[in-house]
Amino acid sequence: MLNYVWLALLFLGIASALFVDISDISNNTYKNNVPLSAAVQMASAGNNSNFGLELKITPDNYKKFSDNQEKSEIIIKGVGSFSSDKKSIQLYLSIDNLIQIFTNDCRCFW
Repeated sequence: MLNYVWLALLFLGIASALFVDISDISNNTYKNNVPLSAAVQMASAGNNSNFGLELKITPDNYKKFSDNQEKSEIIIKGVGSFSSDKKSIQLYLSIDNLIQIFTNDCRCFW
C-alpha cells in the first residue's frame, strides 16, 4: 500500500513540474529573447584590462522590457574586463547594490 502512495506522490511531482514548465515557456515568464537596452559607462580605470563600470538602464527602456513602472534610472556597479583581442568585454556586476535597490522598492518576494 505504501508503494502506491509513493508512486502517486512521484506522479504528482512530475505532473506539477511539467505544468509549471510548460506554462512558463508558453507565457514567456522570464522574458527570454526580449532585448533590454542598457548603457555601460566606464567609472574608473583599473589595472591591466580591468575597469570599474556602471550599467545604466533608463526608465523608458525598462518600461519597454517589463510591465513595471520604474521612476528612476537603474544603476548597477561592477567591473569590466576586455578580452585578449580587445573585441569583447566581460561584465562582473555587483548584486549587493541590486538587492538593495529592489528591497527598498518592495519588489522582492522572499
